Amino acid sequence: MLNILVLEDQPAVREVIAEVVKDLGTEVHVGQASSLSEAREMLASHDWHGFVTDLSLGDGQSLALIAELREAGNNIPVILVSGFLSPERLHQAGQLNVAHVLAKPF
Repeated sequence: MLNILVLEDQPAVREVIAEVVKDLGTEVHVGQASSLSEAREMLASHDWHGFVTDLSLGDGQSLALIAELREAGNNIPVILVSGFLSPERLHQAGQLNVAHVLAKPF
């Protein structure tokens, strides 16, 4: 079973992403977090196989959390989702080994 964490502060968008992930055709457990602090707790307490996250959240930007994960040696595959994809953010995502970047709206 795959364990995928979805971090998105907008409940409706989070639910859509979670439903898409669940429909991948394999057994998937989807955890949902609405803030960076909640995601940090969930990442520390479970073994996750993937991480789908919005860039801009109410309590900060997920690139900071991804950087923390990388510094700790956690190479979890990350899909970054954002409606605000500047060249600088795309470059930073690449440096953090983000697997895919998806532009909103979708």
